[in-house]
Amino acid sequence: MYARLLPRRGGNMTKIRIAYGVSMAMTLIAFLWNGAYFALDVFLFQLVLFLALKIFLRVEMARLKLSLSFPASCVCGQSVKLQISASNFFVFAAAVMEGDLVYENQMLGDETRVRFTVNLSSRDLILPLDFKPEYCGTYAVRLEHVRCLDIFGLSSEPLPALPARMITVYP
Repeated sequence: MYARLLPRRGGNMTKIRIAYGVSMAMTLIAFLWNGAYFALDVFLFQLVLFLALKIFLRVEMARLKLSLSFPASCVCGQSVKLQISASNFFVFAAAVMEGDLVYENQMLGDETRVRFTVNLSSRDLILPLDFKPEYCGTYAVRLEHVRCLDIFGLSSEPLPALPARMITVYP
């Protein structure tokens, strides 16, 4: 199944975390103020939900196999299909994978970053990206800052970095 590029959601995740923290604090204050056990039950539910999602996300990301594939060479100006693939994971808590795909021309030192966000809705995920080099030379292609977020955006888990792969661009 193919995924599509989505806008980056980093700012929204921070707002969600802040709102969830404020909600937990207000519930705890309501319990301490009134002594109502319903407020304590809600607070404990919120705490257990947060911890359970964090644990499940960590377990899922330990099993995830991430790969980057593309041809070894191409012609300058030709569009090349790069594929980011993720497999061997089950989706329970993870909802979104995001990161940066970096192209660095080794000869010129020119660096281009493409941000990507992918919904993790299938067991075998393939994200096709187009790479159209403007200059000749050897490019190092790597993934940076790749992380997965849980279904509510409360916690994230970084993924281990893959080694850079090279592509040679001929005139």
